[in-house]
Amino acid sequence: MKLFKKQLNLLIEVLAETKPHFVEARLRDKVIKLIVVENTQFDEDRVKICKELCIKDDKGEPLTKENHFDFTPENMTKFQEEFLILSEEEIKLPLDEQEQQRLLKLIETTEYLPKVGEVSLIDEILGEIKPNEDIPSPKEFLPE
Repeated sequence: MKLFKKQLNLLIEVLAETKPHFVEARLRDKVIKLIVVENTQFDEDRVKICKELCIKDDKGEPLTKENHFDFTPENMTKFQEEFLILSEEEIKLPLDEQEQQRLLKLIETTEYLPKVGEVSLIDEILGEIKPNEDIPSPKEFLPE
């Protein structure tokens, strides 16, 4: 299953709001564990970019404002460009077809309340999993 790094936090939040039975909880926890490893690396890479591009003091240490890295306008633009490239990198979760189907079903039953703009991101994540015809889609339950 392929994901973009920018989707990792949202998928963790969605999965955390699921109410699976014991067997599905194992899958949920397995996926969250895999995502946390990837997300930790993503954050380390983001911080590395920040440290390279931020304003530094006389000793070469990063300067911060209100606990955030401080950038010149030019380097802020560079950071945004590099961060976009980083966030668009793909990762692959080692899930077989059956696990992907179970994950799809689990995500579709989440109690997570999406914020503005998140529905399309969740749809992108779900679009990576080809639905099995035996699993009803939420559209089947909506009135016409």
